Amino acid sequence: MKINVLLLSLLLITGIALGIFYHKNAEDSAHENYMVSVNLMNQLKQTDAGLNVLLLKSRYGLQADYDELAKKSVLLSDSFAKLKKSNMARYLDTDISLADALREYEEQINLKIDLVESFKSHNAVLRNSIKYAPPLGDQLISTLENKSESDASLLKKINQALYRWSLYGDKEQADIIQDNVRKILDLLPLFSNEIPLLEYNSHVIAVVDEQEQTQNYLQNALAIDSEKTLSKLDGLYTENYLSSSANDGQLRSYAIIAYGLLALLVAFYFAMKLRGSYTQLEDKVKDRTQQINSAYKEVKESQEQLIQSEKMASLGQMVAGIAHEINTPLGYVNNNVSIVNNLFISMDTLMKGLSRVYGEAVKKPNNKEALSKQVVQVLRQYHRMEQDDIVNEAKELLDDSSHGLNDISELVKNLRSFSRLDRQLIERFDICEGLDNTLKIASSILKQSNVSVIKDYNEDVFLECNPSKLNQVFLNIITNAAQAIPETGGQLTISVKKMDDTVNIIFIDTGEGMDEETRAKIFDPFFTTKPIGEGTGLGMSISYKIVKEHRGQVEVQSEKGEGATITLSFPYQNVE
Repeated sequence: MKINVLLLSLLLITGIALGIFYHKNAEDSAHENYMVSVNLMNQLKQTDAGLNVLLLKSRYGLQADYDELAKKSVLLSDSFAKLKKSNMARYLDTDISLADALREYEEQINLKIDLVESFKSHNAVLRNSIKYAPPLGDQLISTLENKSESDASLLKKINQALYRWSLYGDKEQADIIQDNVRKILDLLPLFSNEIPLLEYNSHVIAVVDEQEQTQNYLQNALAIDSEKTLSKLDGLYTENYLSSSANDGQLRSYAIIAYGLLALLVAFYFAMKLRGSYTQLEDKVKDRTQQINSAYKEVKESQEQLIQSEKMASLGQMVAGIAHEINTPLGYVNNNVSIVNNLFISMDTLMKGLSRVYGEAVKKPNNKEALSKQVVQVLRQYHRMEQDDIVNEAKELLDDSSHGLNDISELVKNLRSFSRLDRQLIERFDICEGLDNTLKIASSILKQSNVSVIKDYNEDVFLECNPSKLNQVFLNIITNAAQAIPETGGQLTISVKKMDDTVNIIFIDTGEGMDEETRAKIFDPFFTTKPIGEGTGLGMSISYKIVKEHRGQVEVQSEKGEGATITLSFPYQNVE
């Protein structure tokens, strides 16, 4: 390896020496001029690529201002002006292809600079509207909430789409804005001061219009293949330079050939080194891939353990509630059985007395005195039982016991309906029935928190879904609502609203509510407001994931001290 390097170095030094010897006087000036032009073209390539990067950064808000864009445009224009005046100009009169390529490149960069200027102006309007529209919308929503809840909901829908569109660039949110923007001006009669609503409408329209314009200018600017034209220009210029240099003499040609061979040797040498480096890199990549796969497996196992922990926590709550609900009827069933058992002792005594009377009558039918005495004793015992109403009491106790056993049976039935463990994964699910079953399962924690439940649904609404997962979402939301309500008690209102193409399940509690910071993190994994050790912070995160798996949406509205409203929206199809 050392010998090869030594030979290569010797060849390299020899080639350089030959080049210096043969071209010291004749080549220096021409080559220097040639390199100036080549460097200018390389600078143009780098500037053009940097301009593309800055365009993308500005489009997605990663560039705070347009100063760098302006500098790149000026640098691109200045570099091209220098190129036109460089050594390349000497070949333009004799080479039409070179002149055409230079003219084509000039047209391309001028067009690109114009598109950049248009992009800057439109993108500035777009970013300004995105900045001011959502806060102004919040003010308008606050005014409308006391006048028209439906109109306030319209503005909320548009404003939430603006927030999410500005953060994530979600095409779905842009469609929501597009579909509802024409309805804004219909709200003018509801405002005494129309200016804020007109300003809001103007900003929203600007978002819809300028977004498409900005994207078009960006795409058109990026689509200009000026690099290809510049490469063509570079190639033509190099051909002219080499052709001109060939006329300077045979020694110069030999030097160029020697230099080319030397360059090939150097390229071969570096290719061999690159191959060795590539092999080493490939081995490192394999090792790193194995490490990443191992780390991913560990993270996946940890995630599954955390999710299982959250499920066990929910199961613990259900078991505690079910145990409480079963203990009540089971207690009075045991008590009734014990009492009935005592009553049957009295009845057994009566039956034994009757048996003795019967035996006496069979053995000594003529002994009327002894027979009458035993009959009197049996009758007295019967009258005592009749006065104590033992038979009816036993019947009532058995009826109560039967009622208690039915309650236990119903609770077990509700638990089985809640878990859906004996059913297929996706099936036709009655939302209202699922809510009722979940409320029965959660009845213990609702009683402990002194929560009264108001049910605002009376029609059957069916969805094709995984019932057990949807029941888990209901239980998490109901449990969180009960825990948020103060010790003095409160209300939880559950509504089911069927629209044309959606089903909305709405949970409204009178709890402590959430501030904006908490509301923004409610679906983050491991986020919890509970004390350490009392929550995993995965309940709402898992619920959010389940809703998304069912192509649904989750909307949370809450203010500190004013309770919370959680709306689950699912696409509706008639599955009846």
